[in-house]
Amino acid sequence: MKNLLIVGASRGIGYALANQVKDDFRVWTAGRRDPQIEGANHIDWDASEGSLQASFLHVTLDGLVYCPGSMRLQTFTKLKVSEFEYDLNINLMGAVRAFRAA
Repeated sequence: MKNLLIVGASRGIGYALANQVKDDFRVWTAGRRDPQIEGANHIDWDASEGSLQASFLHVTLDGLVYCPGSMRLQTFTKLKVSEFEYDLNINLMGAVRAFRAA
């Protein structure tokens, strides 16, 4: 059975995907909250902080899906630079950290 790591599976698209593929893949999840998906393995990791330690896998990783996301839905003129940087850190740099670890 192939191993799939889904980052950000605690809700939304990541959660739905993990539930959809759990019978066909050995599912590993990483995120701030354990999605409590039957048969899935979870590691706590905040995509906005530090490197993902993929050594927990102990298996060959066959695929990675990156689903965390943050977006401030407000006018650009009201968006604080710190809020934009936080979203950029999760959406871009978190993906970079996850893919580098994989």
